[in-house]
Amino acid sequence: YEKAIEAFNKYLKELQKDPDAWLNLGICYYSIKKYEKALESFDNCIKIKKDSADAWYQRGLALSGLKKTEDAIDSFNKAIKIDPLYKDAYFNKAMMCNSLKRYEEAVETYDAYLKMEPNDIEAWKDKANALISMEKFEEALEAYDKATKIDSKDFSAIFWKAKILYKLEKLEEALVAINTALDITVDDKMALGIKK
Repeated sequence: YEKAIEAFNKYLKELQKDPDAWLNLGICYYSIKKYEKALESFDNCIKIKKDSADAWYQRGLALSGLKKTEDAIDSFNKAIKIDPLYKDAYFNKAMMCNSLKRYEEAVETYDAYLKMEPNDIEAWKDKANALISMEKFEEALEAYDKATKIDSKDFSAIFWKAKILYKLEKLEEALVAINTALDITVDDKMALGIKK
């Protein structure tokens, strides 16, 4: 990345109005965790090309790296407004909303993302976690069901499904789920604790 950064900087001294060069320079800086420099590059790209969904998205990632979560969400929203099918912007926005405990917004954003990527097991599990935080256990159970249909061997999805079933006092179903989880990871202490 260092050589690419050097090349982009040299190129940009001559042609400062190339939005793609600014975007790629920012991506290089982001890749080596120089988030301030990445943000500056993405801002330069946006000054030239305000409707660059990629620049707004990358800007959101850089802001996330700087722990500026609210600003990151704003950038992801701008990327989504420009390109309503920008899947990664939805996913990252949902994660940021979850981290800020804005669970309803996170769930809505995961729903929009999952319409485009219905087989993303991590998104289903993240959505379920947000629903658990909202104490919407039946809906969380549905999300974990979707996750386990995608991957019937995903320990965490099965484990959390068992915990929810236990919470909902569906003890026989919880026992089946926890045994399935233990078939995958036989010595997990938390799973063994639930079984007892």
